[in-house]
Parts: sequence; structure tokens; C-alpha cells
Amino acid sequence: MRTPAGLALGLGVALAACGLNTNGLESGAGDGGLGADATYDGASAEGGGEGSSPDAGGDHASPTDAAHDATNPADAPSDAVTATDAPAEVNPPQEAATPCAGTTQSCGAPGSCVDCTVSAAGDQCVQGACGCNAAGDCPTGMACTAHACSTSCAGGAPCNGGCCDSATSTCVDGTADNAACGKGGGACVACSGGTPTCTASACTNACGSGGDGTCGGAFCCGNGTCVGPTDGACGANGAACVDCKSASDGPHCLPGGTCGCMMSSDCTGTNLCSNGKCGPPAACGGVTFATCATGLCCAGTTCAADCSKSSEGHVCQLGFCSCNADGDCPNGHQCQFPMHQCN
Repeated sequence: MRTPAGLALGLGVALAACGLNTNGLESGAGDGGLGADATYDGASAEGGGEGSSPDAGGDHASPTDAAHDATNPADAPSDAVTATDAPAEVNPPQEAATPCAGTTQSCGAPGSCVDCTVSAAGDQCVQGACGCNAAGDCPTGMACTAHACSTSCAGGAPCNGGCCDSATSTCVDGTADNAACGKGGGACVACSGGTPTCTASACTNACGSGGDGTCGGAFCCGNGTCVGPTDGACGANGAACVDCKSASDGPHCLPGGTCGCMMSSDCTGTNLCSNGKCGPPAACGGVTFATCATGLCCAGTTCAADCSKSSEGHVCQLGFCSCNADGDCPNGHQCQFPMHQCN
């Protein structure tokens, strides 16, 4: 018997409600029956869409989708806060470095101010750095060159105290060096002659002790000081002084620092002055008319430096002592012509 179409439709709905298929068997999840529809309906209910099917646009969640979502952060909801959305950290503004005053006690770059009054480069603030404009701006014993203090005094730069040693172009204290003595910052001097020793920045005549200089020239060292040249203190180049007044060579201090004579009258007894020294006269005259060495004159039969003791006359002419007038003869004698000899 054929079943009317309406009855068949109602029966199908009833069977589906009981979970049976039209063959009276329970529907499985995979046969497209009520079980599958129920699953879709449940998923739809959770998703908020009643009566949805697998063809309804992907609202149905499956285990595969869950795993995919877990391993793909990019599929997370777009409104999630990401790291790039976080506000950037902003550092507080830095305070500007305090500028220096440009004075001797506040000099340098902003934030790095120094006190130039204790600087070896100079106690002035010059073009933003400690330096100098003159020697007085530098520590003692330094010179100012190109606005900087140093021990160099090259080019004649004055030193602040002491003196500039020209041999080394260096500032020195100039207090005790006999070769570089001085003060006031000028050029050092080398102590010599009668003042060979540097004492308290000045050349003095001290000699004979440790550290003292040697007397130079015609000066001799006597009693701790350079003296001479005098007849009573004669010597040369630092030698010990000698009193010439009782010297056998003569009573005078001659150039070169030796004792000697200037004329025969300086000599004692019969000695005559010859070559600056008193001594027995050399033979001359006689029958051979032997002459004396240059500078000497024959007085009778002996050579002398002068004719002051000659009885023939006190004038030396042509290498012999003679006279031109009575006044050239010893007292009581007259000049005889044409021989020009005193009688």
C-alpha cells in the first residue's frame, strides 16, 4: 500500500526525533543522519547560530581548527594588544650643562669648569682654557710661550724668577750655578774674572772653598777672595796671591800675574832689570862692542833694560847707554862730546 506523501514526511520527522533512521537503526555521526545534525546544531548553539550546518560559513569549530588557532598567533583576535601597540618609553629631558664664567676660577667647557689659579698651564683663562699672557701668570721657574707655561725660554722668553740658561734654553733658578747665575727672569750669566762664584743669584768674588769658582784673568785668590792685580797681591787665573814687594824678580806685579821689574832701579844691589826680571847683567861692549838683545841697552859692559844706573849716561842710544846733556849724567858728571859719554 502506498503511503501518502504527508504521512511519510511526518513519520520521518518522528524517527529523526528518536535518533533512528528510516530503517529503524540509530544514526551514527558519520552516516549523515540525526547524530551529525545534532552535532552541528550543538555547535551552532554554542556559536550563537541555531540550525546551522557545515555549509554555514565556517562557524563550526573542530579539533583541527583549535590546534591551528593555538599554533598561529596571527589568527588571534585582531583587537588583542600587541607589543607594538604599547606606548614607547620616554626618557626625561636632560638638564643643560652649566656654562663656565670665563674667569680665573671658572674656566673651560660647560660642565667642566676648572680653577686656573692652581693650574701649571697658567693662572689666567685664555680662550676657554687655563693659560698665560705673561711670565708672571706662570709658576716660578717657567716662561709663557704661545699662551702656555713651560720651562722652555727659547727665543728669549722671560722666566718667572730665576734666569734663562742660553745653553739649554731652559728656565733655571740661577741661585748657585756658577755657569748660569741671575734673577729677574732675564738671561743667565757665567761668573768669571774677579767674581767667579754665584751666591744668591749674584756673581761674587768668593774663592778657595768647595763650590766656589776659580778667579780668572789677572786675579788671584787670597784669603778666600779674588783680588789683584796689585804689587801686594799678584797672581793669575786663580793662583794663590803673592806679595811682590819682597820678590827677587822685582817689586811689581806685571801683566800676566807675575812679579818682576820695569827698570834696573827696581832691582837690588848690582842686579839689573832684564826681560822683566832682576838679575846679574849680561856682558856687552868691551873691545868687541858686543850688543845686547832687542829691548836691552849696554850699560858699560853689561846689558840692562834701561840706563838708569849707567855711569856712561842715562839715555839708551843705538843700544848703548850715553848722554846728550849734563843732565843725562850722574850727579857731578858732565856729558862729553863727541862720544856722548859722561866723564
